[in-house]
Amino acid sequence: MKVMFDANVLLDVFQHRLPHYDASAACVNAVRCGVIEGYIPAHVLTTFYYVLAKYRNKQTACDAVRWLLTHFTVAACDHTMLQEALACDMQDFEDAVVLVSARHAGCACIVTRNQDDFHNAPLRIVSPQAMIEAIGKD
Repeated sequence: MKVMFDANVLLDVFQHRLPHYDASAACVNAVRCGVIEGYIPAHVLTTFYYVLAKYRNKQTACDAVRWLLTHFTVAACDHTMLQEALACDMQDFEDAVVLVSARHAGCACIVTRNQDDFHNAPLRIVSPQAMIEAIGKD
């Protein structure tokens, strides 16, 4: 199953953000182990790098981005997709880009802690905890 990851889930893991770390780490581990196919929108890598470099250091940020590039597929995003995201009925453009990227990549769902940000999404939106429970049922 292809699963799009929102940045907050990845940052939970790499910044050890409690109380979210355990469920988010279990989702990332499911990608690492090949249980699910992890996807990330291209823009998430730049945001991820920026946050880790700012709050940790540049080397940690580079290492983390390399790790993500090893284990996750980066979903394409082009001019047309950005226009599609602008036309979405969503409050936040960044969330709309995540949604459009997920749809174009053929993802079954988006895993995020900000489910309310995707309230009109035509795709299943799940929390990290719900994703782990769904994997356990398969």
